[in-house]
Amino acid sequence: MNLFNNFQQRLQNKINLCSRKLTASQRVLPNCLIIGAQKAGTSSLYHYLVQHPQAHKSLKKEIHYFDGGLQETKDTFLQGENWYRYHFPLKSDMKKNDISIDATPMYLFNPLAPARIKKLLPKAKLIILLRNPVERAISHYFHVQRHGFEELEIEEAMAQEEPRLKEIKQSENYKDPAFRLYSYQHRGLYLEQIKRYQALFNDKQLLILSSDDLFQHPKNSLKQVFRFLDIDDSYQVADLKSQNVGNNKEKVPAETYQRLQEYFQQANKELFQHIKKDYPW
Repeated sequence: MNLFNNFQQRLQNKINLCSRKLTASQRVLPNCLIIGAQKAGTSSLYHYLVQHPQAHKSLKKEIHYFDGGLQETKDTFLQGENWYRYHFPLKSDMKKNDISIDATPMYLFNPLAPARIKKLLPKAKLIILLRNPVERAISHYFHVQRHGFEELEIEEAMAQEEPRLKEIKQSENYKDPAFRLYSYQHRGLYLEQIKRYQALFNDKQLLILSSDDLFQHPKNSLKQVFRFLDIDDSYQVADLKSQNVGNNKEKVPAETYQRLQEYFQQANKELFQHIKKDYPW
């Protein structure tokens, strides 16, 4: 019976996908993008946001269109606009002031994404979540290790990050898996990433939030997000459970924390000055 049910489900999924592809031209493009950072609460924010009656889910949370996708030999950006559209709701299902969402945290880090987004979605609103880069780097490391892509101990992995990424940065081959997997510290250099978007989008299109605020004061943060997106800010989200929380709680040496804090100290100072906010990092 389970085999039959699984077969039925797979068949139905294929039918639904074919239907979406056939109706791609009748579907909307997103007007809200949660662009990052990775391991900073984007899954939780997406989970909260799509509970709002004016917010519409995408086919899956991370579409990876503007960054080219996760497969080294397949570039999703080259699939074109209709490929991207089939992930979103039908135009007929959207009411006035409704929003459609693409939540792909790789967009913040990938240098190609901002210009691509600007060209296709010049009026989109973009949300950036920032997490303490020390904690973010450590969480990233254990995420990669947990999935079997990292054999080095944490301190050695951090030390090898620059050599691993050197050739990628020179060649600008951002499809190389190492760019995504081993960018533990580089992803926490938020200012250069934010500036790439500020060069193309105006201040009214960009919202920068602290992941600490989102998790400690979710209702206040969501009210801010709802106002930014021009949807009903009085709506109360029912399920505020955190999503995609790593379960690896291995102890990290104090020396690693200290070295990472020193690594990010000046970058954090420059970030706070630029965005006129001061986070307790």
